[in-house]
Amino acid sequence: MALNDKYILEAKNSGKLPIPFYSAINLLKNLKNYKTPFEKIVILAALSDQITESVSNFWSSMMNYIKNSFLFIEADEIMTIFVFIIIKSQMPELFVESKIINNFTTPSTRAFNISYNLTLLEASMETISKMENSKELANREKQLKQVRKSIAVLTTQRLSRLSRLSRMSNPGNHFS
Repeated sequence: MALNDKYILEAKNSGKLPIPFYSAINLLKNLKNYKTPFEKIVILAALSDQITESVSNFWSSMMNYIKNSFLFIEADEIMTIFVFIIIKSQMPELFVESKIINNFTTPSTRAFNISYNLTLLEASMETISKMENSKELANREKQLKQVRKSIAVLTTQRLSRLSRLSRMSNPGNHFS
C-alpha cells in the first residue's frame, strides 16, 4: 500500500517540507476532545472533507493544466491517506475512540453517509494492524534465521572440537 504521488503534498518552492495533510492529522488528534459519539463521527466526516480540501488546495495553482477528474480521490486512495494520517497522528487511543463511536451511536446515525467514515477509520486501523503484524512476523523470521545460523556455527564448532578430541585420543587413527 503506497501513497499515490499526486497525494504526496509538499510545499511549492518554499524550501521546507510541511507534513502532508497536517490539518487533517491535527483534526484527528483532537477527536479525543469531543465528548459525544455523534460529535466524534461528525469529526470523522470533517476529516474526509479536510483530505479533499488539502488535495484541492495543493493542486489549485495547476487547475488550468489538469482535469478535475485528476483530483477525484478513489476509495482505495482515501484509505491509504487515512492510514497515513492515522500513523502520523500517533494516537494509541484511536481504537477506543472508534469503539465509543461504534457502540454508542444510534443505528439511524450509522445509517447516514457519515458512518462510511467510521468504517474507513476501522478498515485503516485494521490495515495498520496487519502491517505491524507483518513486520513482527518478518522480525521473528529474521531472529529465527539468526538462531539457525548460530546453531549451525555451534554445531560446526562442536563437531570440529569432537574431531580434534577424537584424533587426540586415537593419535594413529586419523585420516588427514
